[in-house]
Amino acid sequence: MGKVRALLEANKPVRDAAWTTPEVELICKKLYMLLTTKPCVYLINLSADDFVRKKNKWLVKIKSWIDGHGGGAMIPMSVEYEQALHKMRDDPLAYNEAVKTAKSVLPRAIKVAYHELGLIHFLTAGEKEVRCWTVLSGATAPQAAGVIHSDFERGFIKAEVVSFEDWKEYGKNGMAGVRAAGKQRQEGKSYIIKDGDIVHFHFNVTSQKKK
Repeated sequence: MGKVRALLEANKPVRDAAWTTPEVELICKKLYMLLTTKPCVYLINLSADDFVRKKNKWLVKIKSWIDGHGGGAMIPMSVEYEQALHKMRDDPLAYNEAVKTAKSVLPRAIKVAYHELGLIHFLTAGEKEVRCWTVLSGATAPQAAGVIHSDFERGFIKAEVVSFEDWKEYGKNGMAGVRAAGKQRQEGKSYIIKDGDIVHFHFNVTSQKKK
């Protein structure tokens, strides 16, 4: 608690310090409402005109304030412009003309938020559907399998993995092309899932979960 207090009195966010796992657990238990333990993304709302011309007199000052108060990602955006784009969704010609001037920043905001939260994606694919799943960065293959179903994690055997970049290059003829190029790998329980991995899990559950 003394370390936490020293950081707050120095106007520094608690999240930026080095903590052991027991310390993190204690902070979460005792100080669960402490905002500076949480990652920050600042969305700066501009007028549509300022957003389109990519200029606003306050942006430099706001960025300086953010850097002086714990840091964090800053994304200029415009609710006004986003609303206008949304209204054009049924008029492709008008929409396409609008995005030539300025694109929506919502996709970028989502990606940055995922990064700040330490989240990544992996994919599963079959003949009927392709699905995207979210896990914490650093998750092992069994932990990722558990996101789909707890039985997948409990009975994990192995994972067949293809990176998204290899799929783009060699997957024009399906998984056969990826295998022919030697880009499909078999990974075990210690494998750390990478962002964009395409994974096929093998598992076998022959007994009930231990109580």
